[in-house]
Amino acid sequence: MNTKFDVIDLADLMAQQGTYEEAWTIGLEIQSFGNHEAFHYVLQNGSQVARRAAAFWLADEAEKVPAEIFLSISDDEDDDIRFHAAYGLGYVEHPKAVPTLAEMLLSDKAAEVRQTAAHSIYPAARLNNSIDNIIIKNFEKVLQKETNDAVREEIVTSLSYFFGTPVQDEAAKLLEQMTKDADNNVAVQAQISLLVLKNGDAARPIESHN
Repeated sequence: MNTKFDVIDLADLMAQQGTYEEAWTIGLEIQSFGNHEAFHYVLQNGSQVARRAAAFWLADEAEKVPAEIFLSISDDEDDDIRFHAAYGLGYVEHPKAVPTLAEMLLSDKAAEVRQTAAHSIYPAARLNNSIDNIIIKNFEKVLQKETNDAVREEIVTSLSYFFGTPVQDEAAKLLEQMTKDADNNVAVQAQISLLVLKNGDAARPIESHN
């Protein structure tokens, strides 16, 4: 079996698919070869549903994917592809990872993409040793204009992870403001995150697996 040519054939086949399910299934086979360039090929040459499936499989093993691939699709016209880019950028080491996520959080038209960017910024900043006050300032900018409750809730959840960092006090001040949010879920989550910043992980609610 010639693995290289098998992957090329599979990538060509995946790129031609007209349904997401078919493209996803071929992507599952490509993933077994561990060839991220094949998915990159589909992103560049495939049908729209095939491109979405390729973005899914890249995000599924984000920590193994070159950062440049996620950066290249962070401004894609397709909301679903940008969503996977925002997720993947939380797992890569690259100086542009955090600034790109910040831009997505501030400007992306899709709420799901903004929410995912909010989720990814802290792990990206931690991975790239770039936790600073700029992140908190960007969160503050977004919260001043963000009308989507889920995005605001994701931000106040993310703020709890800045416990023990140099910007913990700034994060706490922002959470104090968010405890008065008009949406009850956001306000409650802000209260929980604030407790975490004051008391550490012991203050996090225990998640049920039922």
